[in-house]
Amino acid sequence: MIGWLKRLFARRTAPTKHPGREAWFAWVPRRVAGMRVDHDTALQFAAVFRAVSYISQAIAGLAWHVYQVDAQDRKQRVHTGTIPMLLHRVPNPETMAYAWRETMVGWALLWGNGYAEIERDLANRPVALWPISPDRVEVKRDDDGLLVYEVSNDRGGKTLLPSWDVFHLHGLGFDGLTGYSVVALAARSIGDRK
Repeated sequence: MIGWLKRLFARRTAPTKHPGREAWFAWVPRRVAGMRVDHDTALQFAAVFRAVSYISQAIAGLAWHVYQVDAQDRKQRVHTGTIPMLLHRVPNPETMAYAWRETMVGWALLWGNGYAEIERDLANRPVALWPISPDRVEVKRDDDGLLVYEVSNDRGGKTLLPSWDVFHLHGLGFDGLTGYSVVALAARSIGDRK
């Protein structure tokens, strides 16, 4: 068990654009029996579906408050404005807030990350939160070392979104930037019980 964990979280040196930085790789074992377990097939396992639906519905039903930090580092709750309205009522014209929150949490539970693009008006105020499927997003750093989100588009090509234009809900991860895919890590145990 200890050897497997060491291999899973092993630091491996790889060429990067930034000298002095190391790349991290997660080693995920393949299924011995050959059964393919991905995020869709994992939901066919009743325990996985029930756990994800129960947790995501419970958290989606909670109030998601917005806080602002003042000059003295005190948090103050924000009651008005576009951000509380987006999180509590209508994040975009196609989705109600509960369904949007449930989707974000469900993605974070299965994929380790839930993403939404922040649409802004001409005054740079957020006006909509559009969900982006986690399998289309890769978190990277640009040439200046800033965090960017590379989104694969349905019709081909990729779009780079700066971090301030992305709502990112992530779970447990090794770098604090992205979460582990729970399904990928638990593929062997899920496949054994199917």
